Amino acid sequence: MTAAIEPHPALAPLLAFIGTWEGEGEGEYPTIAPFRYRERLSFEQVGKPFLTYEQRTWSVTNGAPMHRECGYLRIIPDTSPPVVEFIIAQPTGIAEVAEGTLADGVVDVSTTTTGCTATAVPVSGVRRRLWLEDAALHYELSMATPGTIDARHLAARLDRIDRP
Repeated sequence: MTAAIEPHPALAPLLAFIGTWEGEGEGEYPTIAPFRYRERLSFEQVGKPFLTYEQRTWSVTNGAPMHRECGYLRIIPDTSPPVVEFIIAQPTGIAEVAEGTLADGVVDVSTTTTGCTATAVPVSGVRRRLWLEDAALHYELSMATPGTIDARHLAARLDRIDRP
């Protein structure tokens, strides 16, 4: 029998985010029609100063898969306010390295580096804000592409469905 892994002490400000969350969101962007989606997102801890992150979305109308991404939410110990880094890979050929802070329970990060494969839709910047309110995980994502200004792209409210 394996003993439970204790969270790294640096994760204290992020412990409330750990678990699996599910709910609905809305998407929009100047170059596409607005849409709705269902989402499942999870943060897990492994005893190190980071959380693993996995997300997937599917269509509200027909259940077809829409998007997936995975990565890590890192917290840098002994910084005030806590510095966080979000590293995310997407199957669409985009990789994000984002940095920011965790202040007043809000994770607020912006990309410092965005890598795109030759076949990916170019993305020049992403900002993500995540926070807990009324026992739900909320987030907003804005995005910039060459030729399109930074604009809101996604917003969702997710309820906890599992907590380790």
